[in-house]
Amino acid sequence: MISILGLMTCYNRKEKTLTALNNLIQGNPEVDFSFIVADDGSTDGTFEELQKISGVVIVRGDGSLFYSGGMRLAIAEAQKADKQFDYCLLFNDDVDFVKSAITDLCKKDNSVIWVGPTSDENGDLSYGGIVKTSKWRPKTEIVMADIAEGRVCDTFNANCVLIPWKIFEKLDNIDEVYTHSMGDFDYGFSAVKKGHQIRVSDQYVGV
Repeated sequence: MISILGLMTCYNRKEKTLTALNNLIQGNPEVDFSFIVADDGSTDGTFEELQKISGVVIVRGDGSLFYSGGMRLAIAEAQKADKQFDYCLLFNDDVDFVKSAITDLCKKDNSVIWVGPTSDENGDLSYGGIVKTSKWRPKTEIVMADIAEGRVCDTFNANCVLIPWKIFEKLDNIDEVYTHSMGDFDYGFSAVKKGHQIRVSDQYVGV
C-alpha cells in the first residue's frame, strides 16, 4: 500500500475541509493516508471535527497564518516526522477530489514532482502547473498537459502537488517573507533550483 502524508491549512470552512479529506481517503483505498492539518484558529467546529478523523495531526494557529503561514507550519511539522512515507501531498481544502485522483498520480514517474490540475465548475482549467512566458518580465501561465507523460513546469499552484518523499526531505520550507499568496510559487521555484523536475498531469484531479 502507498503511504502518503497530506499537508493542508484551513480556517472556518468545515464542510469543505471535511469533504476534501473524506474524498481523498474514500476515493483512494490503495493509499494509506496520514495528515498534518494547520487549523488557523477556526471557530466553526472544524477543529473538533478534525479530531474525530483517524490519522490527522492538528497544529493550531491564532488566525494570523493565512495560506502560506499555515502551509509553512504544516511543512515544519512534517519535516520533524520520524516516519518515512512514499509521498508528501500538498493540497487545498476547497478541492472536490475525484475518485482515484491521487492513486493515478502515484502511478506516474516517481522521480519527479507531479501537479494535479483542477477545473472550475464549468470544466475549465483553474489551477495547475505554472510556466514562465517571458525571460524578462514576471509573466506566467497556468497550464496542464495534453499527454500522459506530463508537461514540464517552472513551478505550481499547490492545490494538489504530489512530492516523492525523498525529494520532500531535501526541500526547504516556504520562505517566511510570504504570508498568503505566492508562497507555493516560491516553493516550486526553489525545488527546481535544487534540480528537481516538476510536471503537470493531463487529467483533472478535482474541481
